[in-house]
Amino acid sequence: MSTTIIGMGQLGGVFARGLLKLGETVHPVLRGETPSAESERILVAVGEADLESVAEALQIAGRTQNAIFLQNDLVRTTLKGFESPTVAVVWFEKKHRKPITPILSTPIAGPHAEMLVRALDTLQIPAHEISMEQLDAELAAKNAYILTFNVLGLARPAGATVGQLIKDPIFAPLVDEVLSLEEARIAGSLDREATLTLLRNAVAGDPAHGAKGRSAPARLKNALARGAKLAVPLPQMEEIAAAQS
Repeated sequence: MSTTIIGMGQLGGVFARGLLKLGETVHPVLRGETPSAESERILVAVGEADLESVAEALQIAGRTQNAIFLQNDLVRTTLKGFESPTVAVVWFEKKHRKPITPILSTPIAGPHAEMLVRALDTLQIPAHEISMEQLDAELAAKNAYILTFNVLGLARPAGATVGQLIKDPIFAPLVDEVLSLEEARIAGSLDREATLTLLRNAVAGDPAHGAKGRSAPARLKNALARGAKLAVPLPQMEEIAAAQS
């Protein structure tokens, strides 16, 4: 079988290598290009900011089957219109000219989960298959990890790590805001304790991981806009944003 990969950045490249090691055919395309009609699967590996436009283009083109997504900031409602998508909640980091750094085993749900687990295994990246019922909590944990520590990192000295910031007095109320935002996005409730356990496991997996990435200001801005749209109070985030201006 063959897979078209839209977006051949760092993550797209990792999955491409794993699939090639399985003997799969891989067709890389740029964002905006039309996937080949012969390709059985489409793996969307563009950045968070481009996900919506790429997903819309695929739906317009009628390519809603056998889609694979691995972006941060995903919730299942983002993927409405896609038939049985496969979703990988990526818990490894790949930066330019640096080795792959696993933080946790990457959970993957959907019809192509088993294949992707095997693909990552060829690269010695831990991954495991989960059910679609488990996906909401896994996505929420990853989203909460990224947004909470990115935002808190903006308010703390440069170089702060997730291991340090999970002990910060602001961590608990801030992560509570983030989970309220996640619940509003899915129009449902989360098992918060289970979600926080997953987040804490991620911190324990790499406590020296840097908290504030380059996208932190944009993520804070987007979260505040989303909170306003969904009528979710975000006082901690608003205070941190005010201090940055």
